[in-house]
Amino acid sequence: MSSRHSYLAGPRASRMRESIVVDVVSPLDACVSAAEACVETLTSATVKLGPGVQDMGRLKKVLRAQHHYLVLPANEVQQRRIEYAATIEKQLEPLLARSSQLLEAEAAHIRRLEGRLAEIQGSSRTVEPKSVPRGECALDSIDMRDKSLSIAQRRKIGTLKNRRQKLLEEQKRLMGEMNGA
Repeated sequence: MSSRHSYLAGPRASRMRESIVVDVVSPLDACVSAAEACVETLTSATVKLGPGVQDMGRLKKVLRAQHHYLVLPANEVQQRRIEYAATIEKQLEPLLARSSQLLEAEAAHIRRLEGRLAEIQGSSRTVEPKSVPRGECALDSIDMRDKSLSIAQRRKIGTLKNRRQKLLEEQKRLMGEMNGA
């Protein structure tokens, strides 16, 4: 009975339960912390991928896109370059000739302008503007009280007289500047 008693009473059985409980709890804690880390990683990935996934149509289009590359032998590429260069050269020759003609015409125009400038700077005579006496103007002979003129015609004549007066004053001012210089 003593062997049974020791087997049934079993201080060993209680020790076994404690060791089993301790051995099971520590791996479970590790599993829980690993699961929490995974959840945090998934949450941050979801937040980061959220803006891209919202535009699902565009994302599908980008993911379906396929890029095809054509690889050509070097001698064929060189042959095509020579063909294209010959074609372009035929088109460039008339353009170059035309541009050289335009440059020559522009150079001739510049030479003419420089010649005119030299003539103007070299001439010592001053140009005298014609002075028109005030009495010779046809506007002065029109009588504004004439009943045959309409209101619009009178208004137009008055505008023209004012313009003439301003031009005469400007002419006098310019003549004074020219004489003073």
